[in-house]
Amino acid sequence: MDERLYFRKPPSWLLAAILLSIFALTPLAQAPPPGPEPPPGPDDGRRDEDRRATARIFLLHRMRERLDLTDTQALKMLDVLESMDRERMRHRQASGKVLQRVERLLKNESTGDAAFLDAVKAFKKERLRHEARLHELEAEMEAILTPRQSAQLYLLHPAIQRQLQGRGEGQRGAGRRRAGSGPGRGRP
Repeated sequence: MDERLYFRKPPSWLLAAILLSIFALTPLAQAPPPGPEPPPGPDDGRRDEDRRATARIFLLHRMRERLDLTDTQALKMLDVLESMDRERMRHRQASGKVLQRVERLLKNESTGDAAFLDAVKAFKKERLRHEARLHELEAEMEAILTPRQSAQLYLLHPAIQRQLQGRGEGQRGAGRRRAGSGPGRGRP
């Protein structure tokens, strides 16, 4: 009998799997390593606006569900929510300018105390203006609602805030724990 070794032909599925893995992993090996995030481009502002619009719609939907808003109330409420969002953005920009001014003052060793006092006054003035405007918008919101809906809104407010911050039920990292889970409850 012949002493030569005979190899069996490998199954075609094995060859296909090997070739597929080679072709799939080759682009990964050639890709450059991930670097720092690119600087914000012209589309980033639009994406932020889209996210804020989505959050407003989500908030309005929750309010409509929980407060039983009419269509007219919902439209008026959406206008107030948009005004609140514009006010928050305006405050963020104004506060950012004041903080940049403070940073420039701190870098300059020869800056006198009067300049720091002026910067702190400007910051406080902006904060008070912002809080007063939010109170006005809150009053507009209450004028749209019935007294019962206003009371329900104040009960709903903390739950909405938790959800918008990513800590509500159905959000990652939050919600109620199931009995028997977690540290010290029988399971690790």
